[in-house]
Amino acid sequence: MAYTVSVVIPIYNAEKYIENCILSVARQTYKNFEVIIVNDGSPDRAADIAEHILKETSINYKRIDKPNGGQASARNAGIRIATGEFLVSIDADDCIWETFLFEMVEVMSKFPTEIAFADFQNTSPSKPLENPLYDKGVFALDREQAIRQFLTRSLLPVAAGLFIKRSFLHKYNLYFRDDALFGEDTLWVWDVMLAASGVVHVRKPLYNYVHHGESIMTSSNYDRVKQGYFAFARQKEKWVEAYPSDQQFISLILPRFALGIIHAACKLLNEKDFLTLCEDIAYRKHCHSLLMFPKIKIKIASIALLFSKKLFYIFIRKGA
Repeated sequence: MAYTVSVVIPIYNAEKYIENCILSVARQTYKNFEVIIVNDGSPDRAADIAEHILKETSINYKRIDKPNGGQASARNAGIRIATGEFLVSIDADDCIWETFLFEMVEVMSKFPTEIAFADFQNTSPSKPLENPLYDKGVFALDREQAIRQFLTRSLLPVAAGLFIKRSFLHKYNLYFRDDALFGEDTLWVWDVMLAASGVVHVRKPLYNYVHHGESIMTSSNYDRVKQGYFAFARQKEKWVEAYPSDQQFISLILPRFALGIIHAACKLLNEKDFLTLCEDIAYRKHCHSLLMFPKIKIKIASIALLFSKKLFYIFIRKGA
């Protein structure tokens, strides 16, 4: 396998975690890759720590220093200078198993697909990298299967760790949306899934998501969540035009996203802002659309939200 991989790592306020991330990349058994670290105006020493570690290895790396613009713009900056046939972005506080690149390149070379992803497992800052807990093989899905399963969340590709052909990304202009300050990863995955011919799912947790359990309610969260919703809504209109034969799926994407950000808002916003957000994004319209959703849990959540926004907020907050 002579394929080259570009590993993009956006960095912002990750001084406590970046060493583990970079070391997990440096220990990859597959060696034909480059690392692009993007210092997104970070006020700490994270980028310097990353570069210091990389200098001690034989890994080909590049460093970008830019003003803070958010994770989406940082990823885009790395993507634009990438030279690998495949691209993958890794969050600066996460880790990858030592065979991650090898196994992902292997499936990308065997299957006629533009994208692939592996399962992830939650880890803690005290033990950020753990052995994969299972290996259930590789499963290839065609486009309709992938879209349907992502809509119902029985398939869970995420932006971090998703392998993508660089030529495919450039052909369809699949950059991250800089104007989406909340939910930008989900928006990007939908962009990619709708454009792709299918997806390969490696059912083995090769990506370690380090869970910090940090969530802070601030007034700026309200603006970010609301702005994220309307950025998604604007993109949905473009999908309607670009994929006229997929209207059955596309009509449910925005309502499903709206329910997702309402659920997240329960943990991020105070009650007053939460109630205002629900009205701002026309929650009733979306809940009624989801009464026909193919997953019973989503129907129940929609009914509960229609019955009482306040009780929904309290229930989700208590379960947080």
